[in-house]
Parts: sequence; structure tokens; C-alpha cells
Amino acid sequence: MTTEDRKQITISVDAETNERLEAEAAKDGVSVTELCQNIVEVELYYAEVGERRRRGKPISKEAIDGMYALRKAYFGGKKIPGDSADDIRAMREERALQIERAVEGR
Repeated sequence: MTTEDRKQITISVDAETNERLEAEAAKDGVSVTELCQNIVEVELYYAEVGERRRRGKPISKEAIDGMYALRKAYFGGKKIPGDSADDIRAMREERALQIERAVEGR
């Protein structure tokens, strides 16, 4: 892409976001501009393929603390039954069997 093909945009971010961008860019060995271009490209890709992504700011510590408080209010000190890792394994096994049956024509 030539410089004639490029368009410039300007965004304003708060100081904390700017520091985070600079740190992430330095970690990746790229400029803040290049990092932002990559972020925009990723977001546009997801928009084009119709994927819905969570928008907005990351979940705050206060929100997480609130979720823990709700969990404690609903379940007390009891452990929630079941293990999500076991559930995921079982679903994967079930899906593998479905694929195997489909391939074999059963």
C-alpha cells in the first residue's frame, strides 16, 4: 500500500489506555500506530465474518467482586456441583462420535 492509498484518522484515549498501548507495542516490538492498525484490522475481520465480539472495557475488579458476592449470596459456601472441564470433555467426546457416525454414514 502506498502512502497515497493511506488515510489518517485520529483518536483520543485516556492516559492509562495510552500507557497500555505503549507497553503492548513495546512487548510486541512494534509502534503504537502499527499495534492500533492491527487492532482495527482484527475488529474489521470479525465484523466482516459476522462474529459478535464483546465490546467495551474489560470487567472491573468491582464487577468481579460483585459477581463473587452474588455467588456467595445464592450458593453460600457450598461448591457448585459438577466440573466444567468434565462437561467440556463429555461434549467433545459426544461431538467426536457424531462426526465419526456422519463420516461412516450411520
